[in-house]
Amino acid sequence: MKTPYFKQVQIIIMKNIAGVILLAFALSGCVKEKFDAPPTGGEDPKGVSANTTIKDLKAIYTLGTGVPKKVDNDWIISGIVNADDKDGNLYKVVTIQDSTGGIQLKVDNSSLYNEFPVGRRVFVKCKDLYVGEYSGLYQVGGYVDNADGSLGYINTTVAQDKLLKGKWGISVTPVELKISDLDNTKYQSMLIKIKDLEFQCQDIYQPYADAINKGSLNRILEDCSANTITVRTSGYARFASTPTPAGKCDVTSIYTVYRSGSTWTKQLLIRNANDVNEKSNLRCDGTQVGSSADIDLATLRAYYSGATVPAPCARKIHAVVISDNSANNFDPKNLVVQDATAGITVRFSANHSFLVGDSVEINTSGGELSEFKGLLQLNNLSLSNVTKVGVTTAATTTLTFQQLNSNLKKYESMLVKVLNVTLSGNSGVYGGNVTLNDGTGSFTLYSRTGTNVATFSTTNYPSGAKTVIGVASVYTSPQMSIRTTNDIF
Repeated sequence: MKTPYFKQVQIIIMKNIAGVILLAFALSGCVKEKFDAPPTGGEDPKGVSANTTIKDLKAIYTLGTGVPKKVDNDWIISGIVNADDKDGNLYKVVTIQDSTGGIQLKVDNSSLYNEFPVGRRVFVKCKDLYVGEYSGLYQVGGYVDNADGSLGYINTTVAQDKLLKGKWGISVTPVELKISDLDNTKYQSMLIKIKDLEFQCQDIYQPYADAINKGSLNRILEDCSANTITVRTSGYARFASTPTPAGKCDVTSIYTVYRSGSTWTKQLLIRNANDVNEKSNLRCDGTQVGSSADIDLATLRAYYSGATVPAPCARKIHAVVISDNSANNFDPKNLVVQDATAGITVRFSANHSFLVGDSVEINTSGGELSEFKGLLQLNNLSLSNVTKVGVTTAATTTLTFQQLNSNLKKYESMLVKVLNVTLSGNSGVYGGNVTLNDGTGSFTLYSRTGTNVATFSTTNYPSGAKTVIGVASVYTSPQMSIRTTNDIF
């Protein structure tokens, strides 16, 4: 009997599949991979080994001479990369260290981390390179700049011959030290770790650097024995806008120095924000950071007892803006805010752009509580101390002038409303001092004149009984200021 047609097709297909499987097995037995897989961590260059140390290399140059020293010997150093330019806090520089010390390598390449990431061993053929410095910090470069005698970068073509890549993924263990252990030279460009440091009060909750204008900034760390050290961060660092922590931290960093004349500044260079590890919410003085850092304005005002005092450290206030500079009736550096307990005038070092109803969080660290012409201010704050967190309605407190006059300190820098008020004096215009009266007492309404004049200064104020909303204040004597003429209706 003949096999059915469809059965014949099945047999043919099965034979073809079997043939393919046999062919695959045969090929797998005779074909080798084109490349062998590299060993984990790579390998060091063949026939190359260090014949001197970083410490001995640095010894050929004397800091302060200002003239880079050419390496004439066939020296080779070997070190592990402990910091690269991946996160932007280094530029055209990579640092290496061995057991004797560390040093910066200046290479004309702005993406060195691609070839020389942290943890890679590097062999440096030093002959014909130069050892010099940048303001007290040892460096290796490629030439002497004839214009000013400074140390120039190693050309990228030269670097291919002089900087040999070795194994990668090698762990670099930081040297654990205290601030007091650091001198000007011994630990330069080495990875170090210092425990239990905290940023000084004026530097907590602050960005590491000026990310907007790309400006480098210094922040100061201190230990519980009041020893201090500078953290220097580039405005180009990816973490430049990251706020500094307020609690105690363990800090891993590259130790650097900066010398100006005979003055040496000891500096820490962090590679990214993870190098600062906040370990405790307690500061050296016992202040607890966290939810307890928030205080109300009544508590803040109570710190002042008649003499200028530092504002509390590691504290934040949450308040609503009640002042408005749209009509130029408030100093643009002053921000008047209130919460449910009190109000206060905040004096910044620069003009601000906050509006009525902005909810803000203000870090009091680094400021002071002081009076100006009788008005209590949170003074000398940077604009970086304040953050807008939302928008809400600025509440008013309805009072009579009798109540306001009898308890002015309670209502100072708060938005108050007074009913049935008549305005008089001052030739019928707002600019200057206008007398307010509600039948229970009188008060002064002041609008700016002179150079920084309110936009409504020459406007006639209304007649008859009106409702007045304004910010209660003091300038030698009690006064009130409106934001715009809409505050009187």
